[in-house]
Amino acid sequence: MSEREPLLKEQKTPRAPSRRQQREEYRRLYNSENSNPNTPLKYGLDAEISQKIDAKWDPKLEHEALDWIEALTDEELNEPFWETFKDGVLLCRVINSLKNGIVKKMNFEDLNVMKERENIQSYLTACQQLGVPSHELFSISDLHERKDLNSVLNNIYALGRVAQSLPNFDGPILGKITTQHVVTEEKTRRMTIAAGRETEKQKSISKIREQNQQQKKEQEQVRNLEGSRLEAKRKADDEQRQKDMEERRRARTVVSPTDSGSFGSVRGSTIGKGSKPRGEIPNFLKNAEAPSAETFQNKPLDLGYGMDTEIRSKLIEKYDVTRESKALEWIERMIDEPIDEDFYPALRSGVILCTLINVISPMMIPKINMRPIPLMETTNINAYLEACEKLGVPRGSLFSVSDLYESKYLAGVVENIFALSRTVAERPDFKGPHLLVHQGRALVFLE
Repeated sequence: MSEREPLLKEQKTPRAPSRRQQREEYRRLYNSENSNPNTPLKYGLDAEISQKIDAKWDPKLEHEALDWIEALTDEELNEPFWETFKDGVLLCRVINSLKNGIVKKMNFEDLNVMKERENIQSYLTACQQLGVPSHELFSISDLHERKDLNSVLNNIYALGRVAQSLPNFDGPILGKITTQHVVTEEKTRRMTIAAGRETEKQKSISKIREQNQQQKKEQEQVRNLEGSRLEAKRKADDEQRQKDMEERRRARTVVSPTDSGSFGSVRGSTIGKGSKPRGEIPNFLKNAEAPSAETFQNKPLDLGYGMDTEIRSKLIEKYDVTRESKALEWIERMIDEPIDEDFYPALRSGVILCTLINVISPMMIPKINMRPIPLMETTNINAYLEACEKLGVPRGSLFSVSDLYESKYLAGVVENIFALSRTVAERPDFKGPHLLVHQGRALVFLE
């Protein structure tokens, strides 16, 4: 044995480079060959964000993840992290090795931006199906546009933890399984219990809905029955009211034409306690006789004679109680309510006249004063006269407030009501009764 032989034995055999060293050496050569001097640099906020993300990068975790993927796929991964996973093909192979066929379609040939992003989306969907928490997923741009590779690395570790809870998995281990990842049997048991509870909940909800529907049907039947009773009662009331009105009309007497030229039927029924028969000449005209000489012995300036007497006498001659009766009867039919007073006391407050206008044109007089105060009553009469003018009654057929309220000229009020009937009869939308003079004498109603 020569003298050099002991020296050779003492020399140590050089170690083979580790997988990490091989990978780093390959990347150094790859970067030197594929470096692009025209790549734009980042400035400002983008540069700060990129520096913070790169500062969080842990090469040790990267190599552990790549070693785990190499063990699963039997492939050597030497390219940089981003270039390795950018097209999404390797990610789809990794998750298919955990559960065969979970990614049914992968794009291998003629890859472009759309196909690469579609591969990444298929991988993320499969991760959700395996049970990877949503907060441990990443967006497509985080990988494909290299916005946040730390999220991609964290997702691979999360996938490694979930893989340990899969049934019949005996492959390599990446990361430590946490308490939130339960075994498949426990997860299945919990899902079964939750499904049973959901079924019971649905049954109880269905039962409550059926009960509510039954209650609604019963309530609807009660409402229909009550509605039928109310409808029958309303019809009976209407029939009774029609009968009462017919009896009132039949009770009115018919007199022959008077010497003053009046004609037609005169209402002579005594409706209302203490009221006088309709058809008689009003008291204000009856008492309009010329005073005697004895009356004026102590009142020489009293003008209850002369011109006033002549005017009142002419009013008595011209006043037609038949037309008054017909006018009041027309108002009754229009407002569908019986009037238990004579012409003057019934219309003096203006309430019935305003109600008549509102029947012809609803809400034409929005406010009717019901208080028995002279100011309120004259306001009602003024509102009626304004409404008549708006409806088209000629100005010559209107009267003054004092003609009605102070009973100065009631014949003008009667003529106004006849003019109002003629005016509304010409309206195409009016279908109620109206007064007409037939052949110069007979007063008739046309429905």
